[in-house]
Amino acid sequence: MAISEKGKKRYELIVKTALELFLKNGYEKTSLSDIVAISGGSLASIYTFFESKEGLFQAIIEQEIDALIKEVDERIDLKISHSLEEFLTKFATIIFSIICTKKNISLGRIMMSEGPKNGGRLGRVFLDQILNKIDLVLINFFERDEIKSQLNPKFPAKFITKCFKQCVIGLCYYDSLMLNEEPKLSKKEREEHVALCVELFLNGIIEK
Repeated sequence: MAISEKGKKRYELIVKTALELFLKNGYEKTSLSDIVAISGGSLASIYTFFESKEGLFQAIIEQEIDALIKEVDERIDLKISHSLEEFLTKFATIIFSIICTKKNISLGRIMMSEGPKNGGRLGRVFLDQILNKIDLVLINFFERDEIKSQLNPKFPAKFITKCFKQCVIGLCYYDSLMLNEEPKLSKKEREEHVALCVELFLNGIIEK
């Protein structure tokens, strides 16, 4: 569907307003009428752009994940060669700093609540977005010939991607979901956390 410049601005304003209200009041307690009252326009605009409230939330999730991928791409030049340790350290630092923010923790709480509804439709969309965008950055890196040759072939790229990502964010993220607050880690503690995750991933816990 072709959208005019005016339509693009309306679309962006609706998404921005909806995100703010979802984070402030929660998904369930925010109505489309609440969004229109602030963003302007009409309910017809929302239905034209997104079809439903669920479609609007899906657009927000896609936008947030695209923003994360853009930041990863800007801070790690994916076109040049990196050592395994260097790439993992950069990737982990960025992912932790973005995902463990108050905004994304609040979005995660909404997904935990809304994801299973309607047969898990929204939850599956969310997981597909993560797999096809965030995870794909690591999967593609692990499948480069010069990197793949360093890895144990027993472990598929998708498996080690999930394991590494959960090691980096899982220790803090799930506590933060329960408490609805950012991890209370200083810059030094975050750097130490990332370094430990990378070392564990590369060397394991057995004393060599």
